[in-house]
Amino acid sequence: MKSKQINKVIAMSLAVVFLLVPMVSFAEETEQVVNRGAALIKLYEEYLPDMVDEMEALQAEHQSIREEFRKLKEELGEERKIRKEERKLERDDFRNEILEKIENGEMTAEEAKAEFEARREEMRQGKREEVKERIGENREERKSHRGELKTAIEDEDIDTIKEILQTIAENLEQRIEQEKERLEAFKERIEEINAE
Repeated sequence: MKSKQINKVIAMSLAVVFLLVPMVSFAEETEQVVNRGAALIKLYEEYLPDMVDEMEALQAEHQSIREEFRKLKEELGEERKIRKEERKLERDDFRNEILEKIENGEMTAEEAKAEFEARREEMRQGKREEVKERIGENREERKSHRGELKTAIEDEDIDTIKEILQTIAENLEQRIEQEKERLEAFKERIEEINAE
């Protein structure tokens, strides 16, 4: 009986580490991800030992993708500044075009204001959609799974723990595929910027 209680305390401790580690800088985040990953692997070792190798491989692949993103973003630093200036010039050209239409009587000030607002909203909406696609729904689902896992460990519900751990692995596989697609799109964007 004491062994079971000790295992429960260990599992709860690992779940708490897995659930509550806050994110800060990239270096700290990387360390925390590694710590959470290690805590998660311990849960797999205890409840689903046959999936440990698979989960370790998934975590390594996920970390590799994150690291590649970080390196590409660092390399892109100067190009981003250039692209930002180009966008500013595009906005200035748009503004000048609208002002010219107002001066020529082709557009009223109210119409110009409406067109500016429409363009601004279009730009914002595009960014919102990109962010939602990138992080949105999956984050809430992951939070839910972590809460369910903590509860299952507290309740010593082995079947639910195993089910949640399998779901976490499946979700990580899906997330890796999404991030691979995002990484490829990011690389293509970098190539376009460098070609300009």
